[in-house]
Amino acid sequence: MKRTLYLIFFISVGVFSQTAIRNAGVIQMHDGAEVGFHTNLVNDGTFDKNLGKAHFYSVNGGNLVISGTNRPIFHDMYVETLNANLELEVSVGAKNELWFVEGKIETQRDEPAISMDLIGHQFYQGEDDEHYVDGYNSVINYNNEYKFPIGDDNRLRPMFIPNGDTNYKGAYFFEDPSIASYFISAFDTKKKARDVKVVSELEFWDFDGQKATDVTLTWDIHSEIKLLVKDLKELTVVGWSKEKKQWVDLGNAEVQGDLTEGKIKSLAFRPDDYLAITFGSTGDIMDDFCDTTINTFTPDGDGVNDTFELQCADKYPPGSIYEVYDRWGSLVYSPDKLTDKWDGFSNVDLTVNRQKGLPTGVYFYLVTFTDETGYENVRKGWIYLIR
Repeated sequence: MKRTLYLIFFISVGVFSQTAIRNAGVIQMHDGAEVGFHTNLVNDGTFDKNLGKAHFYSVNGGNLVISGTNRPIFHDMYVETLNANLELEVSVGAKNELWFVEGKIETQRDEPAISMDLIGHQFYQGEDDEHYVDGYNSVINYNNEYKFPIGDDNRLRPMFIPNGDTNYKGAYFFEDPSIASYFISAFDTKKKARDVKVVSELEFWDFDGQKATDVTLTWDIHSEIKLLVKDLKELTVVGWSKEKKQWVDLGNAEVQGDLTEGKIKSLAFRPDDYLAITFGSTGDIMDDFCDTTINTFTPDGDGVNDTFELQCADKYPPGSIYEVYDRWGSLVYSPDKLTDKWDGFSNVDLTVNRQKGLPTGVYFYLVTFTDETGYENVRKGWIYLIR
């Protein structure tokens, strides 16, 4: 017969302080154990070899708090804080299942090191606009598509990555990146790479990880995507570059939905190179008379696909300017004619080690031209250079 253990003993620290269970030694929940925490947990010892189920209840309407010097790790974890939340002052791990039954999981947004960690987990369940991680969530060693159950201001605003085979962490902020109240410095939406026309002033995500990946961001009616673009082909993911200290284009590999609800997938990038990501607009991008897919070439000297040639070069009016940039927005190639073929080397003096050829990676090209009405257009396409 299954047995449930409810921990109702506690330690009181000070006359007016809140009660708590404090672990300063070694505790382990064995297989089949089911423990209910009805008071705060302070973990200063070892509490990370657990099996069974851990339930967190709030019975007095106030937030339940997990704190201490060491991260507790549970097997199955249930959050059932009616009319309250589970507040984390130390990171907490779940190895198998996480259930949002009642309330949110709160982390300290000004302390990104503190997060709700899902460690090689099987699944979580119950997330919606009232049940999510209000702060930072990390995923560790998960080999399928992962949806971050994160949000802010009573709105679930997830982002997706194709897998979590390393450690990725994220949080959503429903505020102007130019304010970024939880960060040391803000991310001015007026500081943009040349190809980025507009950056969202309503929301952003903090996305961390050392390994390159694509990311899918979601929007709803409160995102006001209609203020950024009229056509979703012009929508893109942008990131605040640590190096350039400006917003740069991270790409539009796939977009679904409409102006009120949808999602967009970026190209691959290294999250730790950026302090924030959000939605942006590239303005007038390549239209139907040209292929807008990513163009791949391999300048390895084997005589096959060694150069990149601008598509539809004959469609542009005289005087059009053709340039190639790296993903940071730095100019790397500026040909004399639109019909010139690019061999993967830079012809710009400021390029470091230009004689060695540019490294494998994603680049983009811009063609700037004036149409018959006198309006200046900038059209854009992607190039993937493989050494």
